[in-house]
Amino acid sequence: MDFEGARVAGLDFSGPREWIHTNAQGMLISDWYAPTMAQNRLLGWAQVGYDKRLLDARLKARLWATVKRLILVATSTLLIAILISLMLSWSLSRPIKALAQAARAIASGHLDYRTELSGRNDELGHLAREINEMAKQLKALDEMKQSFLESVTHDLRAPLTSIIGHVSIFLENQLGELD
Repeated sequence: MDFEGARVAGLDFSGPREWIHTNAQGMLISDWYAPTMAQNRLLGWAQVGYDKRLLDARLKARLWATVKRLILVATSTLLIAILISLMLSWSLSRPIKALAQAARAIASGHLDYRTELSGRNDELGHLAREINEMAKQLKALDEMKQSFLESVTHDLRAPLTSIIGHVSIFLENQLGELD
């Protein structure tokens, strides 16, 4: 039998079914029905009916509320990801800029310059320690060069002064008094 009492042969008893129809008041109704079985025998039918338009409106309202929540969560997640990436970028670029500044200072002759990053326990700290060591060795080499130049200058000055003195005496004796 169907919902209006007519006999239906070969009705599917496998599970709930929906039947959409218009009732006497002109409302679009969504009836859900399912067989009630016991020991493979049909005992009856369970039926629930809803105003389809009202049900659809409520579903759309809930769906829209869910979409709004998803948009809020996605936007919040995106903003948090941007903030984290900016902070990470800043924390990585700041020490690299400091190392570049150290390299520029040493290259321009400030061999006493030391970077403060040498206390870090990561790759940038290792690089900072190497830059500081390089500056220290360059300073030592520069001091050795300066000492060598002073020594050579002194060693050359004494004989040159002697030669100039001898040439001056020689020229005085050869040419007479020099004016």
